Amino acid sequence: MPNRTSVLTTQINNEKARSLYERLDWVNVLEPFHSSKNDVPYVIMGKALKTKVN
Repeated sequence: MPNRTSVLTTQINNEKARSLYERLDWVNVLEPFHSSKNDVPYVIMGKALKTKVN
């Protein structure tokens, strides 16, 4: 597997999505993140991917 990590973004105030991601072992990488000056704040989350053994 060439990539061992994955990242995603969601709005900071999206509590349902953040709760789901945290239950699935995603962790905060950067909070808050603003993609532009007038944009709503986001959180960047990351997760280590598991290698599949056949």
